[in-house]
Amino acid sequence: MKFELRKRRNISDNEYILDLKIVAKILNKDVITIEEYKKYGKYSPSSLIRRFGNWAKCLSMANLNCSKISYSDTTVEDYIEDIQRVSKKLNSFNLSATEYDIHGKYNHRRIQRVFKTWNKALKAANLYYKVSKNLTEEELFDNLLNVWQKLGRQPYYKDMRQPLSLCSAKPYVTKYGSWYNTLEKFITYMNMEDKEETVIENIISKESEQTTNAIIKHKTSRNINLRLRYKVLKRDNFKCVLCGRSPAKDINIELHVDHIIPYSKGGETIIENLQILCSECNLGKSNLY
Repeated sequence: MKFELRKRRNISDNEYILDLKIVAKILNKDVITIEEYKKYGKYSPSSLIRRFGNWAKCLSMANLNCSKISYSDTTVEDYIEDIQRVSKKLNSFNLSATEYDIHGKYNHRRIQRVFKTWNKALKAANLYYKVSKNLTEEELFDNLLNVWQKLGRQPYYKDMRQPLSLCSAKPYVTKYGSWYNTLEKFITYMNMEDKEETVIENIISKESEQTTNAIIKHKTSRNINLRLRYKVLKRDNFKCVLCGRSPAKDINIELHVDHIIPYSKGGETIIENLQILCSECNLGKSNLY
């Protein structure tokens, strides 16, 4: 038997564009989704996206209607929600950028520009991401907090394994000497007072007495840091304050730290304005605003 590598065929722009037009004609539509093209098209949607940049540009090149595909009003939460949707659809907790391009609503390059890397986007969506050999203390504690949240209790050494944990307990023991020392360091780190946070809370409490209908200028970042997230989770007993569900009883439950008064409406990122909601209750709350 003779082994030969088949030469790669160079597909032209016109061939891609023509196939898009053929699919649009088959479906009798002026706009087609990635899912529709994957089902009826001759080539891989990711190949077209790599060639033209994103799906909207692919449609534009074929003179199809791309006006319905808009990214201008897309929020970080929209990207995270869609990544999680694709992850559930494929039953994959380690979603590749190529898989997302085929099944996702957006283009992974656009998401990368927002989160800096695809790895960070997966992390924001609470999916498995490539763990670096040299994890920072905050990364180690962030993972430990997620495990604690899912279990609803202090994790044991044996609990630190996939899919519950991104890494084993070994990196912790290597860094801190033992698992008990790790937990001590974690608790100390989480209970440390954030001086900047305290100063901001004092400023807000003073200004709230003086503010009537004035335009509110934010004194805090929208981002909820690790210590603050832990404090809110601990205060609310690692469960949704509305329905009482928790990942400890149902692994499919996702908990979010939510602004009681939305940040967009002047709410600040302080513990008094934060609460724990499951994804369903959080979605229901967002529909009220």
